[in-house]
Parts: sequence; C-alpha cells; structure tokens
Amino acid sequence: MIRPIKYAALGIGFFLLSTAFGADSVRVAAADPTSRSISVTVVNEPTVAATQSGTWTVGLAGTPTVNVASMPGEVNVNGSVSINGTPSVNVGSLPSVTVGNFPSSQVVSFASPPTVIVNDGAGRVVLQGLLTFDASVGSSYGPLSVIGASSPYTVTAGKRLVVDTISAKIEVPHGDSFQSVSLIGPAALDGTQAALYLVPVLLGTDGVFDSYVVSVSQKAYFESVAGGEIFLALSGPAPAGATGPVFAVVTVFGHEVSAI
Repeated sequence: MIRPIKYAALGIGFFLLSTAFGADSVRVAAADPTSRSISVTVVNEPTVAATQSGTWTVGLAGTPTVNVASMPGEVNVNGSVSINGTPSVNVGSLPSVTVGNFPSSQVVSFASPPTVIVNDGAGRVVLQGLLTFDASVGSSYGPLSVIGASSPYTVTAGKRLVVDTISAKIEVPHGDSFQSVSLIGPAALDGTQAALYLVPVLLGTDGVFDSYVVSVSQKAYFESVAGGEIFLALSGPAPAGATGPVFAVVTVFGHEVSAI
C-alpha cells in the first residue's frame, strides 16, 4: 500500500511542473540535462566617452621620488619664479663672474661735503706763535699767525678751525717756574673765549735755562668771530727777584671746515 501511494505522489508532482513551466520545458530538461550556450542581444547599447573634458587634477599619494637622468646645462626661465621659504643652495665650484662695461672710476656725491680751506697750499692750516718776555713780568701772551704771515690769524668767516696737533718748546731761567701754558681762542660763535691747557714736560737743563716741551695730538675747535684771534699764553708767578728772558714757541697743525 505504501508503494502505490508514493507513485501517486510523484505523478501529481510531474503534473504540477507540467502546468507551471509547460510540457516542452519538462521535456527539454529531461532530454538534455546538461547546460548549453545561448546568444544574448543587447538592445539600446550605451556609448562610453573616454576623451578628456576640461582641466584634470592629478594627485600623488605620499612623496614621490623623482630621478633626473641628466641635468641640462642651461635652463631658461621666462617670467618670475617664486620661492617659498629660504632654500639651501650648494655650489660645487665657485663660478667666474665677468662684469662688462664696468666704469674705470666711480663718482661719490655728498649732499653737503665739508669745505677745506687751503691756507698754505696743501690743504692745511699751520699756525705759529712766539713769546719772549722777562721772567720778572711773570706772564705774557701773544697771537698766533699763519707761518710766513705777519698779521694774527683769525678763522675764515663761516668756517671752523679744527686743531689736530700741538707742539711747543718753553725755556725759562734755571729754577724758575710757571703755572700754565695754554691756547686761548673763540670757542663759541658769540665770541666766548676758552683755554686749551697744555702739559709741559721738563726736557733738561744746562744750568742756565730749563727746557720744557709739549707734543700732543689734541682735538680742539675754534670758531670764526670778528677779532677772534688765537693766543699762546704762559703765566707765572716767577720767584721773587727772578730775572732773565723767558722764551716760548708753539706750532699748531689743523684745518678749516665748513661751520654749517
């Protein structure tokens, strides 16, 4: 009884498959159970465009390594080149630089160049003063003059005398003394006088006269004013009863410049 029921169930199954897929389909599957090739036709085939459109941006992942097989001997750059940051430049060998059409001389201009007065033909002012008096007087002074001139020297109008070096020699009776040796002249445009004191050094004695010398590079400035003479002054006091000549000579080296 079980076997007839089994066959009946199989029959019902085949009937249902025949109804769903058709009798032909069932026959094809039963006749040719293996797979076969079927041609497929695509209707409305799409077109794929592979051309560039617009500007492309290419991104590189990471930091690529670029190798240049040979470096060109010369690279011409038209326009401007911008460099971000401060690059390090290594030069294997120092190149030779040739400058064409370089001027043989260069002219340097000053807005207000100083004016130098040539008093002795060589761009300098050389002054000299001489004092001779008796020791009993105790002190004396006399104006300085340009060497070779008879009249006292005054600074040229609108200029300023710059004193560079002072040299002097003083002789006094043996055992005599003095308090100071100085140059006196106008130190301000209003004519105010100022003294530049010198420091004499005893050079020696012959038993009759004591010799002192002054030799110093000393900057001093004297202005141009009316009647502004420059004097050599020597002051005592001399010992009581001292007599005999006192001799002093001074030479001043300097130059005049514009006072503006």
